[in-house]
Amino acid sequence: MKEVLELPAVRWGGEKGRPVKRVALCGGSGGDLWTRARALNADVFVTGDVGYHTARDMLAAGLAFVDAGHFGTERVILPVLQEYLLQACQERGLAVECLLSNAEEDPYFFS
Repeated sequence: MKEVLELPAVRWGGEKGRPVKRVALCGGSGGDLWTRARALNADVFVTGDVGYHTARDMLAAGLAFVDAGHFGTERVILPVLQEYLLQACQERGLAVECLLSNAEEDPYFFS
C-alpha cells in the first residue's frame, strides 16, 4: 500500500503471511465501516483514521486492516471525481471548470 499510494508509512494490523483474496477500500476516514467490509468477506480493509478500539475490534473479528491515513486514501480518488463531475456537467449542458488543488498536503510527518 505504501508503494501504490506513494506514502512514507502505513499502519496495519493482522496476521503476517495470511493469504489475501478480497480487499475492501474506503477513502478518508472509514474505520467505522469495518463491519460492512467484514460482512462482504474482505480479508483486509484499507482506509484511514483507524482508531485504537476499532483496530482491536477488527482484529478480534479476524479482519486485517491497513490504515493508510485520511489524506493518503482520499487524494487518489480526486482525479476520478474531477472527471466524473466534468462529464456529468457536460451531459447537462453546463459549462464548468473543475480544478484540483495542488496545495493540499498531508498534515502529518513520519520519522
